[in-house]
Parts: sequence; structure tokens; C-alpha cells
Amino acid sequence: MLTDWQYRSMCIDLTQRGYRTGEPDGTDRDKSRVWKQVFDHLWQEGKTKDTIARTLNLPLDEIEKLTFGLAADPIRPQKGSQLRVVK
Repeated sequence: MLTDWQYRSMCIDLTQRGYRTGEPDGTDRDKSRVWKQVFDHLWQEGKTKDTIARTLNLPLDEIEKLTFGLAADPIRPQKGSQLRVVK
């Protein structure tokens, strides 16, 4: 059991060490391989994050929050664009 003073002191100490916003030297969030495969398949079908959000009737930012950023649209060259080396 802690006294009020001990609790307060510990909270201040933990905040100063960075535990209020996360664990210092913590690990990265795990990423689902299944979600990655699902989104890769959707990208191959030409689906975008916008179409996924509309289909699920969810805002775009909610899709990002639910999938922890895995739903980012891949970078695709536009039709007719040509890449070239610039020196």
C-alpha cells in the first residue's frame, strides 16, 4: 500500500522517465501478416484506401487507426507516365 505522498511522488517520477506517453525503449507494435496479405490483394484488384473506406462506411482516418497504418495505398505510377534517369 502507498500513502498519497508516495503515490504522487511515484507518478511524478514515472512521468519524468517518459512512462506517461509510452515505455522508454519499448518495442514496436506487432504488425499483422494477415492484414498485409489482405491489403496486398486489394491493391492488386485496384482498390484504394478510399474505396475500402466507402465500402465499409468508415472515415479514412478510422481505417488507419484500425489497421495501424497497414492500409496505406501503394505508390503506383500513373498510366502513361514514363520513368527516366535525370543526371
